[in-house]
Amino acid sequence: LITACLCLGLVACSNEKGESAVRSVVEGFGHKLQTVALLAPEDILKQSIQENYGPYVTDGLLNQWLSNPSSAPGRETSSPWPDHIEIAALTYHSAQKTYTVQGSVIELTSTEQTGGAAAKRPVMVEVVKSGGAWKISQVTLGAYKTKTAQEPAETVS
Repeated sequence: LITACLCLGLVACSNEKGESAVRSVVEGFGHKLQTVALLAPEDILKQSIQENYGPYVTDGLLNQWLSNPSSAPGRETSSPWPDHIEIAALTYHSAQKTYTVQGSVIELTSTEQTGGAAAKRPVMVEVVKSGGAWKISQVTLGAYKTKTAQEPAETVS
């Protein structure tokens, strides 16, 4: 019984450390979204994707974005710009040893820099253990919410 309790304690501790690391990766990636200008010339865009997203995403996802830079997430206009990802929920899938992170990309203009959001865009991020570190393997951006219609989600991986 004591051994079982110790094991359960270690599993809980391990999951808490994993969850903290996953949050850190997703939040770090979210802060980089504004630095990748999607309208930049392709060679500059590819370099920006490599430099800004490389530490946060799997090699597979990075290579997908480098071979098709327009499929990567980033800054589409000068204003509003993506400022960060606000995490709403983390789900651990023990069979796949992955996390699904649901939240919103918070977009700002100069008006909202002291609080609030110009826009929120739903985002789902898959995070896997890769080379001993947690890395993002998929990013799915939802449509902006409008009063008239909703568009289907856009997968950017």
